Amino acid sequence: MILLFLLVNATYQTVIYQFQANFNIIDGWEDLEGYSSFFTCGVHKYFGSPNNFFFISRIFVDLEPHSHIKIEAEFLRIDDYAPLYFAINFIKMDYALVVSDQNNICGNSNSEQIHTISIIYSHNRRSIWIDTKFYNGGLKSFTLSIIKCQYESAGCIENYPNHQFQWKLHQYSFNYKLITNFDGWTFATNYITNLFCGRCEFVVFTQITYSTQIPPHQYILIRFFKDDWNTIIVDYLYGEQTISTNYLVEILITNHYGPVFILDIKTQSNSIYSKIRDFELFYSQSEVQIQSFKEGCLEQVYDTCLICREGWIQDEFLENCIPICGDGIIQGQEECDDANLISNYFCYKCKFKCIEFCQICQFGMCLQCVDGFEFSLNRQRCIPLCNDGIISQFEICDDQNNIQFDGCYKCQQNCDLRCQLCIDQKCQFCEIGWELRDNKCYSICGDGLIIQYSSEQCDDGNQIKNDGCFDCLLECKSNCLICLNYQVCILCQDHYQLEGQSCIPICGDGIIIAGFEDCDDGNFEPNDGCYQCCLDCEKGGFCKKCDNQYILNNQTAQCQQIEYLNNQNQDIDKNKDEIKNPLDILCQRNFILIDDKCVNQCGNGLLQEQEKCDDGNDQPADGCQDCLIQQNWKCITIIRDSPSQCTYVKAPNLVINYLNMTQNKQYISIQFNEQVKILTNQLLSETINFELLNIDKKKWNSNLNIIQDVGLYMSFGEYVVQIEVYQLLEFRPILKILLNQTVVNINNAALEDFERSITLQYPKYLDEKQKDYSTKLKSLNQYIIYGLSGITGWRVIC
Repeated sequence: MILLFLLVNATYQTVIYQFQANFNIIDGWEDLEGYSSFFTCGVHKYFGSPNNFFFISRIFVDLEPHSHIKIEAEFLRIDDYAPLYFAINFIKMDYALVVSDQNNICGNSNSEQIHTISIIYSHNRRSIWIDTKFYNGGLKSFTLSIIKCQYESAGCIENYPNHQFQWKLHQYSFNYKLITNFDGWTFATNYITNLFCGRCEFVVFTQITYSTQIPPHQYILIRFFKDDWNTIIVDYLYGEQTISTNYLVEILITNHYGPVFILDIKTQSNSIYSKIRDFELFYSQSEVQIQSFKEGCLEQVYDTCLICREGWIQDEFLENCIPICGDGIIQGQEECDDANLISNYFCYKCKFKCIEFCQICQFGMCLQCVDGFEFSLNRQRCIPLCNDGIISQFEICDDQNNIQFDGCYKCQQNCDLRCQLCIDQKCQFCEIGWELRDNKCYSICGDGLIIQYSSEQCDDGNQIKNDGCFDCLLECKSNCLICLNYQVCILCQDHYQLEGQSCIPICGDGIIIAGFEDCDDGNFEPNDGCYQCCLDCEKGGFCKKCDNQYILNNQTAQCQQIEYLNNQNQDIDKNKDEIKNPLDILCQRNFILIDDKCVNQCGNGLLQEQEKCDDGNDQPADGCQDCLIQQNWKCITIIRDSPSQCTYVKAPNLVINYLNMTQNKQYISIQFNEQVKILTNQLLSETINFELLNIDKKKWNSNLNIIQDVGLYMSFGEYVVQIEVYQLLEFRPILKILLNQTVVNINNAALEDFERSITLQYPKYLDEKQKDYSTKLKSLNQYIIYGLSGITGWRVIC
């Protein structure tokens, strides 16, 4: 405590805020109970309540760098001398207290008291909040002071005693009362207000991602405030840390050296949320640094560039070199260069043009659309946010619901129930089983499909009358004159009689019914050539025609039983000795005889055991070829013994984009145009291979940064690969990217183009000999310049 007192008096102390109740100005204090106001008790003016609970809070933001804060406050206490509660950043504080008794003016029997508290608290963050509460009385005055750092350091980072390093602030976020600044962050916008910090906001998340580009550094320090006890995982690509503590979080990263810093913070469970604010990012820099050469500069004296390299021009105002835009070479801070200065959709003034309605864009990729729009991965553009009640561009209507057939569906005026593609209230494409006529959908009669909620009562796949179904309407059974409910026949046609529920010809009435009776001789005598309306053997035993399941042997005039061939393509050698006529050989249903084999009838619309599909035709490129399902097609049989219905499923695409080149490192983006997954337990990132064509593997290196990996579950895969070539080339290298796993989308359509190539820029590599030569050349140029300056000065004097 004595050391702290000496520190306060020996260092520079600055008052940054004062409150006096005499001024009747609330000045940012939040009344959390609703009882507080300005009152007078004798000569004492205070902000509080004379006979109710007093509970106020306030946040202070954007503080200057400091190591401690000092608080001095006066409170008027009326009839209640219990210790008052005082907290900083949700933490209850101990304080030095001085009590001064006053006259009894406002209370009951006890006299009033003035409680003066004093707090010195170690604190080096940019924000601080205070809350205090007690009964009867209020706040008279309040003073907040900061104590400057003992050593000059950004953020007063003094708990890492590496004096050879100098900390620099790179970025801070979420540090105001209301969350407004979120550059570099990607997360679902969700905030919560906390009463105890002056109604400040916290970011609520299950996963939040941050990316930025950091100058050359050695250490990275991240600090933020966490308002819960839930466990979070902080992943920075080179490692991760698990945080279970509450309040002030501070993480020192000592193994990150690349320019791209990607941070992924997520909760341990997707069902649990966490809350943070006041994020700060620092990086360390060596106090003694070798003077860096200006990019694009050929000759340089101190920080001034005299001559620029080829392809660069001098900016006299900034005193440095900038690349020539429009020469077709990407250099420096250029994102792209299409060798012209014409505005187009892709590149303009060497910066990627972003898509329309995009609010946040990096390297031509849209990270966030403007309000009222959302990014579509399939269309790769910002599309209106449907169901928000606002009719924007490309929307015809918006009724804030997804109810179909209520006049507006998916923000378009919709067509009838069976329409799959509706444009301007005109149907362009109907569902399976329906055909399009005059922009309306009608059920297809004769396709074998009974469509619910249509006029079809039946569909037997033909237009034959008297078979129970005609024109997709039920009818009486064949040869029935009167029936009930299209099923129970009660009266047959002439020359037919009712047996069971069917009408069969009357045998013995002397009338031959074709297709049912072979003959009708008006009697039931056997061996007279016609018996039971069927031909039988004449007298003498010479057969003229055999029954079903038998064939006639013309040599013996006897009937022999037919041995059927099964669907396993067994040969007919067993029957050849007994059956002389090949036309007498029969195969089972749905099989035909080819070269003495019973072969499945592929293409008849009936799915068999050996077939994967059967759409009733032999047309190519319709999803079912030779009764096998073609790639990226799905075939199903809706109704038994009906043709297969095949639908084309669009395969995912692999999108490769060149991002930029920083020094000698080139960055390429790898992503997919939709959510994908793999079919094994090995992550996709572990099986991606890179190859630089015609370059020795020892002369280049690759590093894959994972933004979102692809596994067994659907995700938007996104990676950034870093390529560095350790030699100068006379040609632009070609990078080949190979995915060694099957990648499918939600419909199990497989990625077809699993190997892609992209042309890189010329490497900017200097070997040790070239670096040494460059250093010597620089020194020589300096001597020449100094010599010329001396000669010029001598001539002026003379």
